[in-house]
Amino acid sequence: MMIKEARLYIQQGEPATRSACTGGFTEKVPPGLSGLFTRNTHFRRLQPEEIIEFKDETLRPTYTCTLRLVTGDDLDAHGLIASGFQRDELEWEARDFKARIAPMLIGVDTFDREFIWQRLWYAQRFLYTGRQLLDTVDGMLWDLAVRQARMPLYQLLGGCRERVPAYQCIDGDSIDELAAAAVNAKEAGFKGAKDHSYRGVRANIELARQMRAAVGDDFLLLHDPVENYTCEEALQVGRELERQNYTWMEEPLQDHDMMGLKKLCDSLDLPILAMEWVGYVGGQPFSAAPYLALGAADIIRHRHNRPAQAGAVVREFRCRGSRGEPTRDAGDRQRPTL
Repeated sequence: MMIKEARLYIQQGEPATRSACTGGFTEKVPPGLSGLFTRNTHFRRLQPEEIIEFKDETLRPTYTCTLRLVTGDDLDAHGLIASGFQRDELEWEARDFKARIAPMLIGVDTFDREFIWQRLWYAQRFLYTGRQLLDTVDGMLWDLAVRQARMPLYQLLGGCRERVPAYQCIDGDSIDELAAAAVNAKEAGFKGAKDHSYRGVRANIELARQMRAAVGDDFLLLHDPVENYTCEEALQVGRELERQNYTWMEEPLQDHDMMGLKKLCDSLDLPILAMEWVGYVGGQPFSAAPYLALGAADIIRHRHNRPAQAGAVVREFRCRGSRGEPTRDAGDRQRPTL
């Protein structure tokens, strides 16, 4: 099916109000000796005097800009390009798309997703189009393929399982609250729980001990400090996580610290998960290969909240498969991969 036309529709949505509120700040990781910064709301509550809030209770019209790639057959591709409160701004975004992007799509077969993906990937650098556009169009074309094939995406990609295990992300204002949340996750039927604790080395070691004591040995625990450690601190915490039989440690260092991540992978039996942030700002899927080849990651995390990721995920699986390494469940106590 050839893309014959790109049509954009500006539609009025439900009226909405506007607001802006303090959601937290970056502060030094406790106890403040490493020089690293993290989000403060994960280790303390904001005080009332710290919160700044603006509200406009007036209901104002909202608008969306929707793209339709017309094929001339029974099925077209649809996707949301932009939304906002100003109709004229969206109209100009639509005109910009028609002038700069549509000519690269019209006349191309909708099933030639690789050609379109590559073309828009390079457009990020040479035409400054941004990653969101690539993900949106790629997602539209995969959605079209799913509807054409009349099967879910995971089957179209070659999936062989109907169910996969799931863990729950947990939160709490104290170690006791986090331990209780892990127990709740276990009772709810999840296979594991993952904390995002930014409390520093000493507190996170104590957290690991209390979490394991609370849930027992038959439950997966995962630790995600979100770039809160130096390499030496991550080694110290990682060794305690090994003693507590944790499944992995996620994003212990900043993703650009490839040598530090390699040192962790070489020094610990505990699997190290990396590349969430690299994948968010750009680089994935191509940066997966050097991280894996150099041993700077045991598990590659693909950012889950992109509008569409099928094209990039396929590339990462191919990268992993080219190394002759199988993909395992996160629950496998062998070193899980993707």
